[in-house]
Amino acid sequence: MRILQRIGIALAVFVALVVIGGFFVPSSWQVEESVEVAAAPVDILPLVETPRRWEEWAAWTKARYPDMESEYAGPERGAGAIWRWRGRSSGNGTLEITKSDPASGIDYVLTFEGFSPTPGGLRFETVPVGTRVVWWMKGDVGNNPLARYFSLLMEPMMGKDLRAGLGKLKAVAEAAAARRQKEERAAEAARAAKAHADVTAAGDGASGADGEPNGETDGASEEAAATP
Repeated sequence: MRILQRIGIALAVFVALVVIGGFFVPSSWQVEESVEVAAAPVDILPLVETPRRWEEWAAWTKARYPDMESEYAGPERGAGAIWRWRGRSSGNGTLEITKSDPASGIDYVLTFEGFSPTPGGLRFETVPVGTRVVWWMKGDVGNNPLARYFSLLMEPMMGKDLRAGLGKLKAVAEAAAARRQKEERAAEAARAAKAHADVTAAGDGASGADGEPNGETDGASEEAAATP
């Protein structure tokens, strides 16, 4: 009997210590990961402000969660664009783009069923190689001392997904930048060729005009030669 009492007391003390300790754990959390991309913001923005294109690079895809079903609402891209998904393995959630800026990136709100909305975003910073993309998320678990322990798990849980997504985003954006630069060079070469052709045509036209015989002058000369 005493053993049971001692076990009960020990458990009560343990629970009390856990609850009390929870009040000393920060209720807020923030996860931030970044990658440098050899591309301009113009190459990156369409990938992050268009929910349908997250499938190309984000870690939360049907390839990872085969039973995940997605639907989209609002505008195709930019503020107000919405991605909703449902699935046993993926859970149910919504991501809504709340701000999109060509120079600074996007903000969004991510909501998983049963949890409070979580703000996040992908921020653009100029670096020598091109653009640093910073993917951040933050939240607050409130005053529940036990829930506060959950905040300690957010960085290892979410950080892995953010790093994986940024790695794929880098590859996709750099490929898009290479295509854009190739198209721009081809367009510039076409413009230069057209300009050269126009100058050549204009020069040929001017030469033809200078060498054209003057009918009136030739006729007057023939008349003067025939006069005795």
